Amino acid sequence: MVLEGRYEDALLSYDSVLKQEPGNTEALLGTVSLLLESGRAGEACKIFCDNEMVSIAGADLCFKVGMAFEDAGSAGDAEECYKKALELAPEDLGVIERYSGLLINAGKYQEAAGILSSPALEESGSAVLRVRKGDACLSAGMGTEAIESYRRALELDPDNMNTALRLLGLLKNAERYGDAAELIDSCLKRHPEDPNLWFEKGWISEKKEMPVEALAGYDRAISIDGGCTRAIACKALLLMREKKPEEALECYDLLIERKPDNAAVHHSRGLVLKVLGRREEALDSFESALM
Repeated sequence: MVLEGRYEDALLSYDSVLKQEPGNTEALLGTVSLLLESGRAGEACKIFCDNEMVSIAGADLCFKVGMAFEDAGSAGDAEECYKKALELAPEDLGVIERYSGLLINAGKYQEAAGILSSPALEESGSAVLRVRKGDACLSAGMGTEAIESYRRALELDPDNMNTALRLLGLLKNAERYGDAAELIDSCLKRHPEDPNLWFEKGWISEKKEMPVEALAGYDRAISIDGGCTRAIACKALLLMREKKPEEALECYDLLIERKPDNAAVHHSRGLVLKVLGRREEALDSFESALM
């Protein structure tokens, strides 16, 4: 009957059994399955919940009912169903994906990270789920685990710049500048004309106390995108530290062109002019900063 699509006849048959045996497991499972297949998810969920069927249903049915509960906005019931489905089918990536997403949406990041640490995920080639694990670990304050997850995701999908930038941010925060430099060099091989990557190369080189390489990175960023003001600003500061105020002044003049109303830029320009002994011009810059 089911194969012929005669849902109503099949449901009536199951209903007849349930009237005689209200707790008949086969009839309950069959009814819920048919209701889901026929698009009557609300009825299926009610029967499933009223009869506490999570303890008797198989992984596939628990998963399907969980999705129906989630789509209906019943996160608690959905979580219970997904949990049971995962217990019965721990290697099912579909369950892992849906369950972890539900937990992340509920702010249960550590639990989501635990689910995404499944051996099944480690054996799969899913870069998407590894990024999700990285996001969950990051939100749970598990920085080291997040770095490893993003690194593995990038190995599987090396052109994904969003993942690369997530990883880069974590490496910078952890002051792992050597690893960050390797990551940037790898990204630049794929995106050699990205000014943001060249800026990051300059910034990281500066942190590694490599001023020549840092200036080269900033210069490349500026040559690709003349409006990359953060590269111009960082270059100016580095030139001042390298005791090259004349060159730093050129950067601040360029910044004034880009940001004529920025008080901080006018103030910094005034400080450089003061170092150069050009006091009148310095005063003018300081006055501009106050306007």
